[in-house]
Amino acid sequence: MVVAGGVEACVHPFTIAAFAQMKALSTQSADPETVSRPFDVKRSGFVMSEGAGMMVLERAEFARA
Repeated sequence: MVVAGGVEACVHPFTIAAFAQMKALSTQSADPETVSRPFDVKRSGFVMSEGAGMMVLERAEFARA
């Protein structure tokens, strides 16, 4: 069995300042649950966040057991 994973965290003051200077970050804060809308015609930019993923890899016979 192998556990494999990774993480991406670009939330750093320099990165945030760079995207803010480009006016790429969303400026809406009235309703936090609706700020991130990448395919909405009324979007105002993107929301920076962190991401992670993990996988457990094992042989088929062990998974069946």
